[in-house]
Amino acid sequence: MKISHKAIAIGLIASAFVVVTFLISIKIVVDRNSDRLVQEIQRSLGRRVAFDELRLDLWRGLGLSVKLLRVAEDSRFAATPLIQAKELQLQFGWLALLLGHLEVKRLILYEPEIQIIRNEAGDLNFFALAIPKEVQPEAKEKRAQATPRLRISSVRVANAKIYYVDRFLKEPVEIVIRNVDLDVTGLSLTGRAKIKLAANLFESQRQNIRVEGRVGPLSDRTDPAQQPLDLHVRADPLLLQQLTRAIPSLRETADFYLGVTGPVTIKARLLGTIRHPRVTDLRLTGAVFGSNKDNASVSGEWDFSHADSWTEGKIKGKITLNSVSLDQVRKLPAVRRALPSSLVSGGLLGVTADVDGRWDDLNVRAVIQAGNSDIQYRDWFRKIKGIPADIELKGKRQKDRLLFEESSLTVHNTKLLFSGAIEAQPERLLILKLRSERADLSGWDRLLPWLSSYSPSGNLRIDLSVKKNFGSRDRGTDIRGNVDLAGIRLKGKNGGQSIEKITASVSFLGTEARIDNGSMRLGPSDLSFQATLPDLSRAVVSYALQSPRLNLGYFTGLGENKTDEMSAVFSKGQIQIGNEKTSLQGNITSTQGVVQELPYRDLHGDISWSPGNLSFRNVTFQALSGTLRGAVGWETEAENSQRLALEPHIENVDLKILLAQKFPEFKNHIEGKLNLIAKLSGASKNGLSLRDNLQGQGETQLVNGTIRDFNLIELVLSKITALPGMSDLDSSRISARYSTLMERKDTPFNRLTATFTVGEGRILSKDFRMVTPDYAIYGQGWVGFDKSLRWNATLVMSGSLTRELVQEHKNIRYLLDRQGRLAIPFRLEGTLPRVQAKPDLQKLAEAIQRGFRPRGKGDSSQEEDQGVQSTKKKPTRGSLQKNGP
Repeated sequence: MKISHKAIAIGLIASAFVVVTFLISIKIVVDRNSDRLVQEIQRSLGRRVAFDELRLDLWRGLGLSVKLLRVAEDSRFAATPLIQAKELQLQFGWLALLLGHLEVKRLILYEPEIQIIRNEAGDLNFFALAIPKEVQPEAKEKRAQATPRLRISSVRVANAKIYYVDRFLKEPVEIVIRNVDLDVTGLSLTGRAKIKLAANLFESQRQNIRVEGRVGPLSDRTDPAQQPLDLHVRADPLLLQQLTRAIPSLRETADFYLGVTGPVTIKARLLGTIRHPRVTDLRLTGAVFGSNKDNASVSGEWDFSHADSWTEGKIKGKITLNSVSLDQVRKLPAVRRALPSSLVSGGLLGVTADVDGRWDDLNVRAVIQAGNSDIQYRDWFRKIKGIPADIELKGKRQKDRLLFEESSLTVHNTKLLFSGAIEAQPERLLILKLRSERADLSGWDRLLPWLSSYSPSGNLRIDLSVKKNFGSRDRGTDIRGNVDLAGIRLKGKNGGQSIEKITASVSFLGTEARIDNGSMRLGPSDLSFQATLPDLSRAVVSYALQSPRLNLGYFTGLGENKTDEMSAVFSKGQIQIGNEKTSLQGNITSTQGVVQELPYRDLHGDISWSPGNLSFRNVTFQALSGTLRGAVGWETEAENSQRLALEPHIENVDLKILLAQKFPEFKNHIEGKLNLIAKLSGASKNGLSLRDNLQGQGETQLVNGTIRDFNLIELVLSKITALPGMSDLDSSRISARYSTLMERKDTPFNRLTATFTVGEGRILSKDFRMVTPDYAIYGQGWVGFDKSLRWNATLVMSGSLTRELVQEHKNIRYLLDRQGRLAIPFRLEGTLPRVQAKPDLQKLAEAIQRGFRPRGKGDSSQEEDQGVQSTKKKPTRGSLQKNGP
């Protein structure tokens, strides 16, 4: 059927009329109830509401638009508005509105600024909104009849800014939350409202807080904190240090947060109520302790649904930390208080922990992996990266105490069990019990610096209790118990000495330790010892050591002196344990023994030892029928080379016995009582012996000595008979005194003195002097360790013997020196015992020729008649006296 244009026009006019009539009716209803609507909002909020404009809004749906809304604040909290918004839009249900009911399908706040305040009494301003003032029943009934019922189905907040102020805390908190978008739908007393929120927390450039879920079913309870919740919360990213700065109380109560330096992501499900929440599906990840990537995670749940306070809630979760350093973890107050400052570390740690229980009664199961860390404690302990090190910790937190059930520390191949407690009140106190049934020392040279020169093996047993008061500066660590060593062997590295069969029990007595009845074996020598560590904080041990026989060749590494040993040895001193090596300083006594193949008795001195080094200083002992003092030191270097240092001070020693022991090639050539002061050193390397490399200097004096099988006087004087006028020196007219000098087999002397230097296999002197009653010999030259010698010397006869010779041989007067003594220059050279004495005949002949030459007028002729006056040279000053003939 064809519809006419007239019918269409009538239909449109009718529809327009209906719409206009409907809109007019709506406007009449709205205008009639607008004032009462505002009054109802004010009664519901308990706050006065003001605005600049209220008008019907049909463009965005049927509703009202309120411009520049302001909701006054309760004077108990602030003078500024509770809420002020650019616009409030109320969208109504049209059917309910026609029936006279105000049903707000959607309430929208545009760009509001909202302040949430907790005052000094602990009251929250938004909670106060939900607590209406008491009114009389008649007033309630009258209000119900006069006011339309206001129901809100959904709420939306767009681009809000929230100011949170908390004055209840000791330090007030102020936080600003920006760009808040909130959608709440399904508001009813029987259903569950759906909520969705996003916001910028702190200085984030985007919305980093999101909340989605449901609230309800809403009850008529006036406390919003009791409304049921089921919310999913996500914070990504969140800077916890900003949170701790904003909430000062967290700086004291949340020690964990203080170690967080990077952003974190938090995901969780919030159930229960705000007052009694239950957090499940918790997952926290982030970068902590300066890491540039996520290295920490926390998962688990917190249940406060049946707790009256946060500390009574149940916690169950797992904490994982990767790639963190001990120095970073030490920034946490709890860790800093528990660890000693002397414990330093480099490298990274890994931590895994399971927690379960209430905050004041919390069980902890943790594993700390330190295999990738360098850890050092004083000079006692050092673990380098790569050596396994793990701690399995079973602990329990009870209010101000942290209890350790039996836990374990595994380092390298050794497992140490421990238990104890850390108490915070009334003072910070650490109590530990340490136990190890059998700890294998193999490889511990990599952990204990003082064992670095050895390869250790054997076992030890540990049973100790440790107590440390962190609040007292006067008291150190109190350690009590025992460490038993059995079958310990310290094998020297690179050919060094080994220490074997170490058996000892170390008793810890508080701040000191003591070893009684210890024993060990050094090479072929057995030793017993006692020791005391007066202060456990310092690696210094006082010791007393004794041995019935101590082999010195083992210590010095000198193969040619393996027979050197000390009998009835007693030593007392200190052992210093350092990073690189252990050293000993003390004194030593020995009744008898052999040193450098020289027998001795009554030895006293100071000893110094470290791996590869042994020295004696201020040593005194009796040997070779005399007294020896001085110092000697051995040093073993790389490739089994040795270095020797000697500072002998010899008094009245039998030279013949000394030569027989040390220089047997000279033993039958010279004897006497020796006095000597010297400083010598030598090294055995490149295939050379110590003697070949010996060098140094000194001075010596030989008293009442004899040069055997060598008549120096006869060798010199017999050569000058070829000079003019000297042919009758060996005639029978010579005095018996002179004949005795010429005919004897040896060369005796009263005193021989010299200063000397040693080097290049020779002993060199520039002031050699040998004195007898009849003559003296002055010279300079050298004698080699290969028995070769060369000397330039002068034989000077005594004054009395010179006069006897002049009386018998007038020509001798031409060979006299300025003191009127017969002086014959000569050279002594050869290889012992084949030595030749060669007078300088040319000089002697020139002297005789000058004597035969006629004298001038001014020449004195009295010398021939008055004879020769003998003189003595004054002794030089020095350590050893030198007298003339």
